[in-house]
Amino acid sequence: MLKSAQFYEVPQGSVLGPLLFLQYIAEVAEVLAAHGFKGHSYADDTQMYISVPAAEAVDAALRLSDCIVSVESWMSSHRLKMNPDKTQLLWIGTRPQLSKVAVNEVALSTGPLGFSTVVSNLGVLFSGGSRISERGGGKDEAPQEPRSSRRRREDRGIEGAEGVG
Repeated sequence: MLKSAQFYEVPQGSVLGPLLFLQYIAEVAEVLAAHGFKGHSYADDTQMYISVPAAEAVDAALRLSDCIVSVESWMSSHRLKMNPDKTQLLWIGTRPQLSKVAVNEVALSTGPLGFSTVVSNLGVLFSGGSRISERGGGKDEAPQEPRSSRRRREDRGIEGAEGVG
């Protein structure tokens, strides 16, 4: 009896492709929740985040590192691979709160990854100092802070965000 090879694929450009992929990786949310993180996915990008006071940044960074290791393990067991070149870390908070954060990098299986000052999410630039802008023409353009973010209270905590690409 001959066994035929089985392939699991969805044709490129298929309307079902993104939906089936999101269903395939739905368990990642459980992995994130097990470490106290929340997340969301858009196509093949997954973002995880947590809100903590500045005083808990060291603990949050350790939990983030453990969570990323668990996500990498889950992905490996499901024939997927995390792209470390597309992984970005960002502390978000007011400038006074960010000045209290002493964590500059997180240990990953591929080596340490430093926190960025600006990251891009679907064409929108986010900076750690609560500044958001549309992607400008050049990389050196500083994002402009919207008026509403300037009114935020100084006593809010910080947020650590990570994208898995």
